[in-house]
Amino acid sequence: MNLTTQRNKMSQVLSRYGLWTVIGVWVLRTLLKRHRQRWAGLDPCMKMTSLEDAMCEAKAFPPAMNASQINNILNIFLWYTESPSKEEVVASAGRLLELKRFRAVPLNGGWRLHPTKADDHVSIHNVSSETQAVDLLQGIAQMQELPRDQALWSVDVAHVADGSAVALFRIHHVIGDGVGLCTEMIPQICTNLKGQPVTVPIPALPKHRGGLVANLLWYVDAFRSVGKIVSAAVKPMETELPFIDPERPAYSNRRSIVFFPTISLDFVRQVKDAAKCTVNDVMFTAWAGAMRKYSVAHGFSFEQECAVARSVMAVAVPRSFPEGHDPQDRLTNNFALVPVDLEINSSDPKTRLSENKANLDAVKKTTIAPVSLWFTNVIVPLLPVFMQQQTARDVFARHSLVFSNVPGPKEEFCVFGKHVDKFQCAFLNVAPQVLAISCVDKIFMNVTADPEVAKGLQEQFPAFFCEELEELGRAYGVEGHSRHGTGPGSL
Repeated sequence: MNLTTQRNKMSQVLSRYGLWTVIGVWVLRTLLKRHRQRWAGLDPCMKMTSLEDAMCEAKAFPPAMNASQINNILNIFLWYTESPSKEEVVASAGRLLELKRFRAVPLNGGWRLHPTKADDHVSIHNVSSETQAVDLLQGIAQMQELPRDQALWSVDVAHVADGSAVALFRIHHVIGDGVGLCTEMIPQICTNLKGQPVTVPIPALPKHRGGLVANLLWYVDAFRSVGKIVSAAVKPMETELPFIDPERPAYSNRRSIVFFPTISLDFVRQVKDAAKCTVNDVMFTAWAGAMRKYSVAHGFSFEQECAVARSVMAVAVPRSFPEGHDPQDRLTNNFALVPVDLEINSSDPKTRLSENKANLDAVKKTTIAPVSLWFTNVIVPLLPVFMQQQTARDVFARHSLVFSNVPGPKEEFCVFGKHVDKFQCAFLNVAPQVLAISCVDKIFMNVTADPEVAKGLQEQFPAFFCEELEELGRAYGVEGHSRHGTGPGSL
């Protein structure tokens, strides 16, 4: 081959790759320009992130999935022996207005302050029994959207004839994630029995330590985490277990909220100490065991097939703010979904705990959480909307469960002026969601799922979960009952 021919071929190669480089640079510049234009003229403190805008407009998933605002609202159920009056609720809720997002409405990818009165967000209902109160409030949670022309929160209180009450406090997720609500909202409306504001300690992610070797290992692990995050949307589908919707990722709009019996946190801690693991390890493994029990009860044979089951966990990261940042504008959403495998194949509780602990350790001890957060905040906003939606759809199609177990108040507390006997936080996600929160010596837990897919959800899953906790306890020499109280059936 002569020199002229080599030059011609080299010129062709450079032209071809040069053209694609120019196209790539143009696309990237266009996306960045569109991103900057979107925020032009907005107050920096009242902008929404790309994730928040998607939640606010219910456009995180493709339109064909029929997801709605209902799937982006946190529902907090509160039980009272002594019913709070409307005046007490309004006075307490009025303190929320010190936080800007509780007195603002969404507009063009940002927030606009709006004249807001707490009284307009509080409704009182009168019912004859607690069962009627719960049914009424569950219907509101499942069917009623929040008005877009008002701040995106509401309080409904069902007064029962015997003087007790059940309340439903609804907050659109766009207002803030769990970390923000715990650090900013709870001190506004929650007090202990002495009338002092309640605070909830937020555990921080492990910090990256410096040093040449540590930095090198961190970047190596970060590259590996990138691969895990990217592959979350393209993995093979899970095994067709009875709990998993065979029509996924289609969303049926059918959701039931199943409240579990109150779990004994002391019992879970005893198991945790005996097994040398964390409370989250125990709760996650007990759920995996409950899924196994449910699958066997509905005809699945683990002896004939090795099952693949996965979950995603929402990992919220506390934000730091610069000196002088507006204290009324510290609510935000700074979280990412992290894929975690569910080990349900082994019939031995110790083996299941060991393997699920290893799966959860990857979240705590590797870079996957910060890398996933970086993808969510930096990479995803640069993608066209249809690609963002398709990616979300594909991830949820391959992960049949969203699992959340978080610490709550460490002392008894009052909300809306009266002592709360128990509470539940439920989220009607497009995938089944488990949400557990501890308080003092109790764990309040529920699952939301399609009752047409998970047959016997109400009757079977709470019982299977409690049985699993006790089997885990016996495996490690811990005797007792998993339900809070002195014996079986205690609530």
